[in-house]
Amino acid sequence: MVEFDFTGPLLSCTSVPVYKMETANFSCDINSTATYQNITVAKNGQSLMTIYSNGTTAYHSNELNKYEGLVSSSFLFTIKNASCSDRADYTFTAEVENLGSCFKTASLDLKGIFRM
Repeated sequence: MVEFDFTGPLLSCTSVPVYKMETANFSCDINSTATYQNITVAKNGQSLMTIYSNGTTAYHSNELNKYEGLVSSSFLFTIKNASCSDRADYTFTAEVENLGSCFKTASLDLKGIFRM
């Protein structure tokens, strides 16, 4: 059996708490030496969007204008007009050719709203 050390394309993902109706931003650091086929964003396990390495985006939600994703030196995910229903855990999954997938999770919290 051959073992190797694999560092996936997503190194870490973070978000900053915002007030309702503000724009929420998630930022995922990307390992520049790893290539990915796509990055999928899911909210509580339900896919919202997939961004492919060629720059195209597939939306899996009816709220096309609410979410944006951008890949540059990092992966940026934006939620416009954040509301109480956006408070959740978001999973960012990168598919890597011939190696499977890796994921990171970050939560969105709203200022002035407390989780139960």
